[in-house]
Amino acid sequence: MNFKTTGLLLGLLIVVGLVWLLFPRGRTPADVEPPPSPRAPATTDLLDPRPKDEDIVRVEVERPGQPRLVLERSAANTEAGVEQDWRMVEPFAAQAESFKVSGLIRTLTGLQSQSRYEPGAAGAPTAADAGLEPPAATITLVDAQGKRTAVQIGKKAAMSNDTYVRLAERPTIHVVARDLRPQVQERIQDYRAKRLLRFKPDEVVRARIEHDGRTYDFSRSGEEWVINEPTRAYADGAKLRSKLLSPLSMMQAADFVEDAPTSLTPYGLDEPFLTVTLTTEHRRTVATAPSEAAETQPAEVRIDTQTHVVRIGGFADLKNERRYAQTDAGPTVVAVGATEVTGLVPNLNELRDPRVTRLKAADLTEISLTLAGQTAVLRKSDGTWRIVGDAGELDDDAVKDFVTAIEELSAISTIDEPEAPATYGLDVPRAELSISATGRVTPLVLRIGGATASGRNAYVQLADQPGVVVVSEAQAARLAVNPPSLRSREVFGYALERVQRIRVERGGDAFLIERDGEGWALREPTDTPLNVAAARALAQNLARLRARTVVARDEPARHGLEPPAVTIRFEVTGPTPATVPASPEAEATELHVLRVGRANGVAYAHRDDDPLIFELDESVWQSLTAELIEPRVFAFTADAVQRVQIVATGGTLELARQGERWIYVPDPFVALDQKKVQDFVHDLAELRVETWLAYHDGDLAAAGLESAPASVRIELTDGTEAVMTLTQELPGDLPRRAGLPAERRIFRLRPADVEKILRGLNQYLPAAAQ
Repeated sequence: MNFKTTGLLLGLLIVVGLVWLLFPRGRTPADVEPPPSPRAPATTDLLDPRPKDEDIVRVEVERPGQPRLVLERSAANTEAGVEQDWRMVEPFAAQAESFKVSGLIRTLTGLQSQSRYEPGAAGAPTAADAGLEPPAATITLVDAQGKRTAVQIGKKAAMSNDTYVRLAERPTIHVVARDLRPQVQERIQDYRAKRLLRFKPDEVVRARIEHDGRTYDFSRSGEEWVINEPTRAYADGAKLRSKLLSPLSMMQAADFVEDAPTSLTPYGLDEPFLTVTLTTEHRRTVATAPSEAAETQPAEVRIDTQTHVVRIGGFADLKNERRYAQTDAGPTVVAVGATEVTGLVPNLNELRDPRVTRLKAADLTEISLTLAGQTAVLRKSDGTWRIVGDAGELDDDAVKDFVTAIEELSAISTIDEPEAPATYGLDVPRAELSISATGRVTPLVLRIGGATASGRNAYVQLADQPGVVVVSEAQAARLAVNPPSLRSREVFGYALERVQRIRVERGGDAFLIERDGEGWALREPTDTPLNVAAARALAQNLARLRARTVVARDEPARHGLEPPAVTIRFEVTGPTPATVPASPEAEATELHVLRVGRANGVAYAHRDDDPLIFELDESVWQSLTAELIEPRVFAFTADAVQRVQIVATGGTLELARQGERWIYVPDPFVALDQKKVQDFVHDLAELRVETWLAYHDGDLAAAGLESAPASVRIELTDGTEAVMTLTQELPGDLPRRAGLPAERRIFRLRPADVEKILRGLNQYLPAAAQ
């Protein structure tokens, strides 16, 4: 280290020592006292004591250069539970927007003073600086006891949303944490109620509309509305409310046109386009002085009746988007939306109660039904319907649908001034119902007339009303029912195991099947195989036979039952296990006869000596008339077929099996679609008859089958041969009658099977080669 370096270090040490001696030591963070945390200014109610909003009954608003605004609470609507109602009394009389007045009151009573200044105090603003000489507005609240509280509103405080205010006759200036400019800037018009009529739709008891020289009058008793003019009818209360009363209760002024017109002519209100007069009833409970008697007496209820009128005049603009209007609440003329007015012109078809009978199905006690000159009387006793004079059971579903149709009968339209009854088929109605119900002194008579031009609707009429009602044809058909159709649709109802023997007589043939253990055996004709599936289905249908409907009484010939197509006689033995106790009488055999026929493509039946005619489902007809002999024509399988030759008037088709392939015998070089040929051979082996005409000893010559124009010759792998011949029954028909000459059997084939058999070679070629 040299002397120069040593001198520099010594000088630096001296400088540090001088700094430590001459300057005080800095305080550490622990030595520093934290500054006091800022505190929000204390706030107090400006109005002390603070008045209750509901106690305020009058509000006065005064602003320089503007008319004084005075609002008063309506005394009639101050009772508990009723919406507060405010009216404007200065500068003119008008209804006020209650929510807006209530909002102004809540704002003033809720003002919070966060700072105050006494006049002349250091730093205090002057009244002029605060905008309080004169104030921008003075709002006075008056309570029910007449106490007045006036608040003067000044300027907005700089750099804030606060406002200078002071209480009248007090010098202290307050700063409130509220921007009161909206209250100062509100126009008088802003406080006016836009709703034209103030009423509750549920309290309306009468509505009268006058339009275009016609009067529409509706009135309510309890919950029931009626149309008094221009016709007498029941009204639909829900629609009357939604289409007329609710829109009226919500109708608002789009603009205030003139408050004190000297003439109504310019507005078309001297002869209004439309005038609506409503009468309301408000029920209120009147408090009585306490007493012993009062405790046992019901509270007194008073009804306040009020009338509301609105008149609609001419159009208020060139686009016809607004109309002039005026209410009975004051002379002011306002403008309302034209679309709101259009809906006030009643459409009676919309406002009518669509219920024609206005009866409940559960309340019906007796129905006299006249149809096609015959009358049946249905009477309900102990909740069960019966036909008077007929001990037969009724069908619960059919009766339920019938009485429900009476309740549900609904009008599509009504003709108030109908023409002659013959115009609507009511001179000789297709059906007439006389309906008695609980709560009615006299029966309601309903006539079912003819169909409208389209056939989709029908005319009906109540005997005590002049109008003719249009209903859907489907509804009319549910009422114009044939009385027998209400009868029980159960033809037979037995446990299947009780059916023991069935004899079917059809076209001169008879078949007898008997229960054989768990199955069935064909006893007649003898030595004949039974169609097991058909026998089982026949027994099941007979045991639980239910018709589609009951159509008539004592009219067998008209329904194809004289003679019947099929007569079925069957025996039932033993009791129904679940319902009939075992006894010697119950074990006796019951014999039943069912006759089945067909007319106009519909299947009918009647049982034993019962005069009722039943309509059957098509599937039931098929089961009752099904072939009971095993329907299969051939006994061999497709694998056993070696060669098939079909000879017909259109030519010959001969196919033969060669190894695993089929060939066309006349020309083996023709490529066949092997699958199509195999499918045909399979169908041929499984061929079934539509019906057997003779299973044993058939007269082939008489049937034209000994030298028939068409034949099918099938050679089997075992060397045997099966031959089937076919002939026409009528000229031009397919040869559906067929026979097996070797077995002397004659039968009828289905048309589709015949068409398949008589197809030519082209049907067996590949698609590309056809």
